[in-house]
Amino acid sequence: MAPGPQVVVTASMKVAAAVAAASKVTRPKCVRFTAHSVSSPPQRSTLVDLLHERTGLKRSVVQCFRLASQSSSTLNLDGLHRFIRMLCRELSVDEAVFGDLTTEYMRFDFNGTGNLEVNEAYKLVKFSLRAHCKARGLLEGASPAVPLKGLRQAGYQLSRLLGEGNQGVAWLAMDAHSHEVCVKMYEKQKMNTSGIEELKDEFETLQLLECAYIARAFEIFQDTTCYYIVGEPYFGGSFETVKAKATQQGISITEDWWRRLFRQCFEALSFMHQQAMMHCDIKEPNLMIRTDNFRLPQAVLIDFGVSKAMVSPNTTGCAGTPGYIPPETWVQRRWFPGGDVFSMGVVMLQLLTDKTPASSGVRTCQPPRGIFLEGTSTYRQVAEVTRTRQPPVQLISQEYSGITEVVQATLRKDVMSRLRAPQVLAHPWFSSPATVAAAETGRESLVASQCKVDGTEGSLEDSNATSGVKARHPFATVGITKSFLDSVDGKEDLKKDFSPHTEALLALRDITR
Repeated sequence: MAPGPQVVVTASMKVAAAVAAASKVTRPKCVRFTAHSVSSPPQRSTLVDLLHERTGLKRSVVQCFRLASQSSSTLNLDGLHRFIRMLCRELSVDEAVFGDLTTEYMRFDFNGTGNLEVNEAYKLVKFSLRAHCKARGLLEGASPAVPLKGLRQAGYQLSRLLGEGNQGVAWLAMDAHSHEVCVKMYEKQKMNTSGIEELKDEFETLQLLECAYIARAFEIFQDTTCYYIVGEPYFGGSFETVKAKATQQGISITEDWWRRLFRQCFEALSFMHQQAMMHCDIKEPNLMIRTDNFRLPQAVLIDFGVSKAMVSPNTTGCAGTPGYIPPETWVQRRWFPGGDVFSMGVVMLQLLTDKTPASSGVRTCQPPRGIFLEGTSTYRQVAEVTRTRQPPVQLISQEYSGITEVVQATLRKDVMSRLRAPQVLAHPWFSSPATVAAAETGRESLVASQCKVDGTEGSLEDSNATSGVKARHPFATVGITKSFLDSVDGKEDLKKDFSPHTEALLALRDITR
């Protein structure tokens, strides 16, 4: 019997076959994940599993990122939409999980390049999925439990009143190991349901962001009359009095002194933004000095009562303090990480020019009243002045002239051209070898002192890649590193465990290279 005609398979036929294979893969229906449900195929992990052991999630992100970016190192906005569509097919989730991608594109551009790098895309995915699972009650321990116990049962002895506010009082106390702590007490009769949830959210945020330059919260509990949050005490006062107290100690307020102090603040912002959180109320009263050592002051960012997660659907509105709220938030009624940078720019300029307003909330006709508050009497006027008035950088003393360019860059009216926190830290005024070395020495000393209190070992090995701040929460990780990318460069490893749709796209990419 004569052999049949020989068929020659051309490259174009391979492309057609791969396209057909990709198009035949049926998009899986969005499923409601539970702690025990598994997406198709059966051996694939649930979202909860992916969030607990994130190597598989990282591999999915890397592969979809490479496909969507067409082997580029970054994604533009169109590329982000392609990436999310591919990843949603891969993970069997609805695209709505990732919210308004135009807004998230701006928020997760941590480095201010105008595009998203693979780790920025991974952070967007990780925190969006975490919020999705948390909202459905799938993450055990995601919301803090509030045990019922009294102060004495919890091991705390109150010693002296530190301060009072509208929402509660703060006491200095001793714990069972004779360490000083700050106990904040909130009377239940003065709180509604939303206030209780906000208190729990703030505690959870502080737990996630725990590091050298952000306030530490050790525990939350309740008795029949009050809620209690126990944290670190800070003895140096706020930034409102930092210059006066340093002067009282006979310390020379030099440019290097300001540089050390402000660098710590931007390291806190950089770390916080990398964990997809925005503070939304940076101002002098919310920046504390850890101890009464003003020669080498240690900054601490406090009060996360109005902070917002970048992936939260409830990020609209002008929460914050007028005079510090950035122009884009007044206009768009939403926050971006660059807004925290703007607020920090306001703080810097007001400290450098002695224009810090009184925090009592009492309006007076006497200056100083704040660089965007002077000459205003209504919120509408403050909003207009913030959008239009140029910051008075000419008032900065010549002895601090080196910082003028940094202040101007943080106070740009356009959020897209404003520096991000990592860009501020990379500015020559902040990034000289001597400054970086001094900052690292200060962090090592601070980590060592905190670990001594905790009774644990401590180092900077797990530091955030951008700021050098050591994370403490297991979810606050660096993310996708170069070593991880190198480990998944092999094609076979990349294709392992991926859906038929992604494998078909891989085949198409390989053929068309």
